[in-house]
Amino acid sequence: KFELEGSLAVSWQALNPTTWRFKLRPGVVFHDGAPFTADDAVFSLERAMAPPSQRSFQLKGISAVKKVDDTTIEFQLATPDAVLPNKMVLIAMMSKAWAQKHGI
Repeated sequence: KFELEGSLAVSWQALNPTTWRFKLRPGVVFHDGAPFTADDAVFSLERAMAPPSQRSFQLKGISAVKKVDDTTIEFQLATPDAVLPNKMVLIAMMSKAWAQKHGI
């Protein structure tokens, strides 16, 4: 039996067929000591969803991703996607502040 085990996400659930909510692990920090927050997750996911990204085709069913609070993000999908959590293992998370500072 295949079961996902979260690293940066501690839980996820489908709120309805086209909305998923992910709770992020509190206390995670980047290499520079900055905390990992929902802002970083949204930034990283939006970056991965943009057409120049090599991952954008895997995320094309995502209409929007938004911050609910510092440790919660929510996905709005164009159509139901039962394997959305499986796709998240492919997306690297970046520090929004670091990426913006370095023009990435």
